[in-house]
Amino acid sequence: MHDYNETLYQELPKEIIDSFCGVGNPFLPDTSKNKSLLDIGCGSGLDMIIASKTLGKTAKIYGVDLNAEMVKLANNNFKRLGLKNCRALTSKDEVLPFADNSFDLVISNGVFNLSLQKTLLFAEVFRVLKPQGKLQFADIVLRKKLPTEMKGAAAWSN
Repeated sequence: MHDYNETLYQELPKEIIDSFCGVGNPFLPDTSKNKSLLDIGCGSGLDMIIASKTLGKTAKIYGVDLNAEMVKLANNNFKRLGLKNCRALTSKDEVLPFADNSFDLVISNGVFNLSLQKTLLFAEVFRVLKPQGKLQFADIVLRKKLPTEMKGAAAWSN
């Protein structure tokens, strides 16, 4: 699914896969050298779980999400799988609750398109990245103008 490592993906419990809402695989080759990772919009934690399996037990893996229920689900998933190096936090907005230069790698999966403050979000990503750190994300983009009938909350809530 979404070009993930099939072996890692097959090891995941069905409930975790079923709650996944990503749009692609945010992991590029050669991710294994990273020792600290932040997942923006972590949801139920699927990408963090894959990161833990890829980077190893000594890596520090954090996630943030605006939805407190998803953060709770993610932390429950980590506990269920015995992943002590993963922790999800609730964030209130695009301001990330981490010190400058905290992460080797920042990932995101289908989240940047949802932000109303993209400039702030990108500034925050580069603030928390270590020098030579990387941002890797999968997202959806629009190549043409959005039709009028698709604009506004009502168009997306039916």
